[in-house]
Amino acid sequence: MQVKIFIIPLFLSLSISTICIAEPIKLPKPKQVSQSTPLEEDDPCSGSSNFEQVQCLNIELKKQDQELNHVYKLAIAALPEKDASDRRKERHQLVLAQRAWLKYRDEHCTFVGSQEGGNNLWVTHFALICVKTETAERIKFLKGIGG
Repeated sequence: MQVKIFIIPLFLSLSISTICIAEPIKLPKPKQVSQSTPLEEDDPCSGSSNFEQVQCLNIELKKQDQELNHVYKLAIAALPEKDASDRRKERHQLVLAQRAWLKYRDEHCTFVGSQEGGNNLWVTHFALICVKTETAERIKFLKGIGG
């Protein structure tokens, strides 16, 4: 077995030790990446404990999901099955877009919740607020297609 010996020049080892004992670098605090805000006073889920707010948000999101599905079906029905002039106007394109949007919403809001931080319940709380906000915007968009 062959042993390799590395010789570190004296000037290099001094500069490394100097770096190690220097003051730590102060990094700026990361900006919040979300647009989520605490619940508004008129929100049905505001005013209770964090746990109760998360439970309430889950109930509200189930209602919102039903509305999303309803307006999605209306939008699908409003689009042509085939469009000779532009395939991007077809129903199938909305199906692909909706699938992609759902994946985006879920991944984005998971990230937003983690950036807002706190314990797991707070991370969930902020992620659910994000889902609620994103879904409301998508409902508006789909209503513009399906009426």
